[in-house]
Amino acid sequence: MVLFENECHLLWADLCGYRWGKTSERLDAPISNTRTKQTYYGAIDLATRQCCIQTYDKCNSDSTIALLPLLMQQYPGNQLA
Repeated sequence: MVLFENECHLLWADLCGYRWGKTSERLDAPISNTRTKQTYYGAIDLATRQCCIQTYDKCNSDSTIALLPLLMQQYPGNQLA
């Protein structure tokens, strides 16, 4: 199974952010604390179009590694690449 992973950072006063989705549909991203930043990690399976999104405090190697058990739990029995 091949997943594409990406991260997104929403900062206070951001008007635009990068998100995956259909260009014909509006995507809302609620921000729980507008004075700080939020980091989202996501992975998408192009074959099934399933998407897994998780929030983290920072974008660093610890957060990237923390996403792996979540993906392994979502896709049990599959070897991830």
